[in-house]
Amino acid sequence: MHQFKIIPMIHLPPLPGSYQNTGNSVEEISKVALEEAQTFERYGVTSVMIQNSSDIPYSVTTKIETIASLSVIGKSIKDNTNLEVGVNISRNDSNGSIAVAKAINGSFVRIKYLTGAFVTAEGILEGDPATVLDYRTKLHGNDIKIWADIYKDNNPQSMISLTIEEQAKNSINFGKAEGLIITGKTDVETIEMLKRVRRVTALPLIVGGGVNASNITSIVEYADGAIIGSYFRRNNSNLEISPLDERKIQELVEMV
Repeated sequence: MHQFKIIPMIHLPPLPGSYQNTGNSVEEISKVALEEAQTFERYGVTSVMIQNSSDIPYSVTTKIETIASLSVIGKSIKDNTNLEVGVNISRNDSNGSIAVAKAINGSFVRIKYLTGAFVTAEGILEGDPATVLDYRTKLHGNDIKIWADIYKDNNPQSMISLTIEEQAKNSINFGKAEGLIITGKTDVETIEMLKRVRRVTALPLIVGGGVNASNITSIVEYADGAIIGSYFRRNNSNLEISPLDERKIQELVEMV
């Protein structure tokens, strides 16, 4: 069996600069994030991802203070664990994610819209792979892997109808993605999407959500890893304050 990578999300509360931040300092947020990262490492996880997941509504252009906060948090995790750290800045700040990853010696970034154009709640978001690749080179960060999300056929948010295979090829050929993130609405849909994309690429395929103890055995057969967030929380509906459920972490790690 191939090596399957579990990539937990380190859920962060609203960061300084977010209108929802109620006064939590970067130091306080970083302390909790590090404790969670160390918990995952203790159970054998080798990678985590940080994201400004509570800074809703997201800004198309990330605030400077958000990038600074994520850099402090990510650097603390890197300095105090042996984990690989990935970065995803919502909604689609590719260059911001690369900047943070470079500053903290991160390993990968998640870019939700690397190619194409999409209508979202934040407005029209356009991929800009040339700028992304130029910026990564400018920072001497070509060791930072780019993982790009691709979506089901004829995604209603997309401004042009493409099959998932066409999206995969665009992300690889134009975006130079080094991994693809795939998330269906159901387990069956996710596996079918994985099967189809595997026919056109040998790149790592990562499931972006929905993985749990009931479906991971099936997912492992077709994917190379999974980003897992809410499942590892005691209360899935309250990510910001719900503590980790260590029983679930141990169970899932042992299953792969």
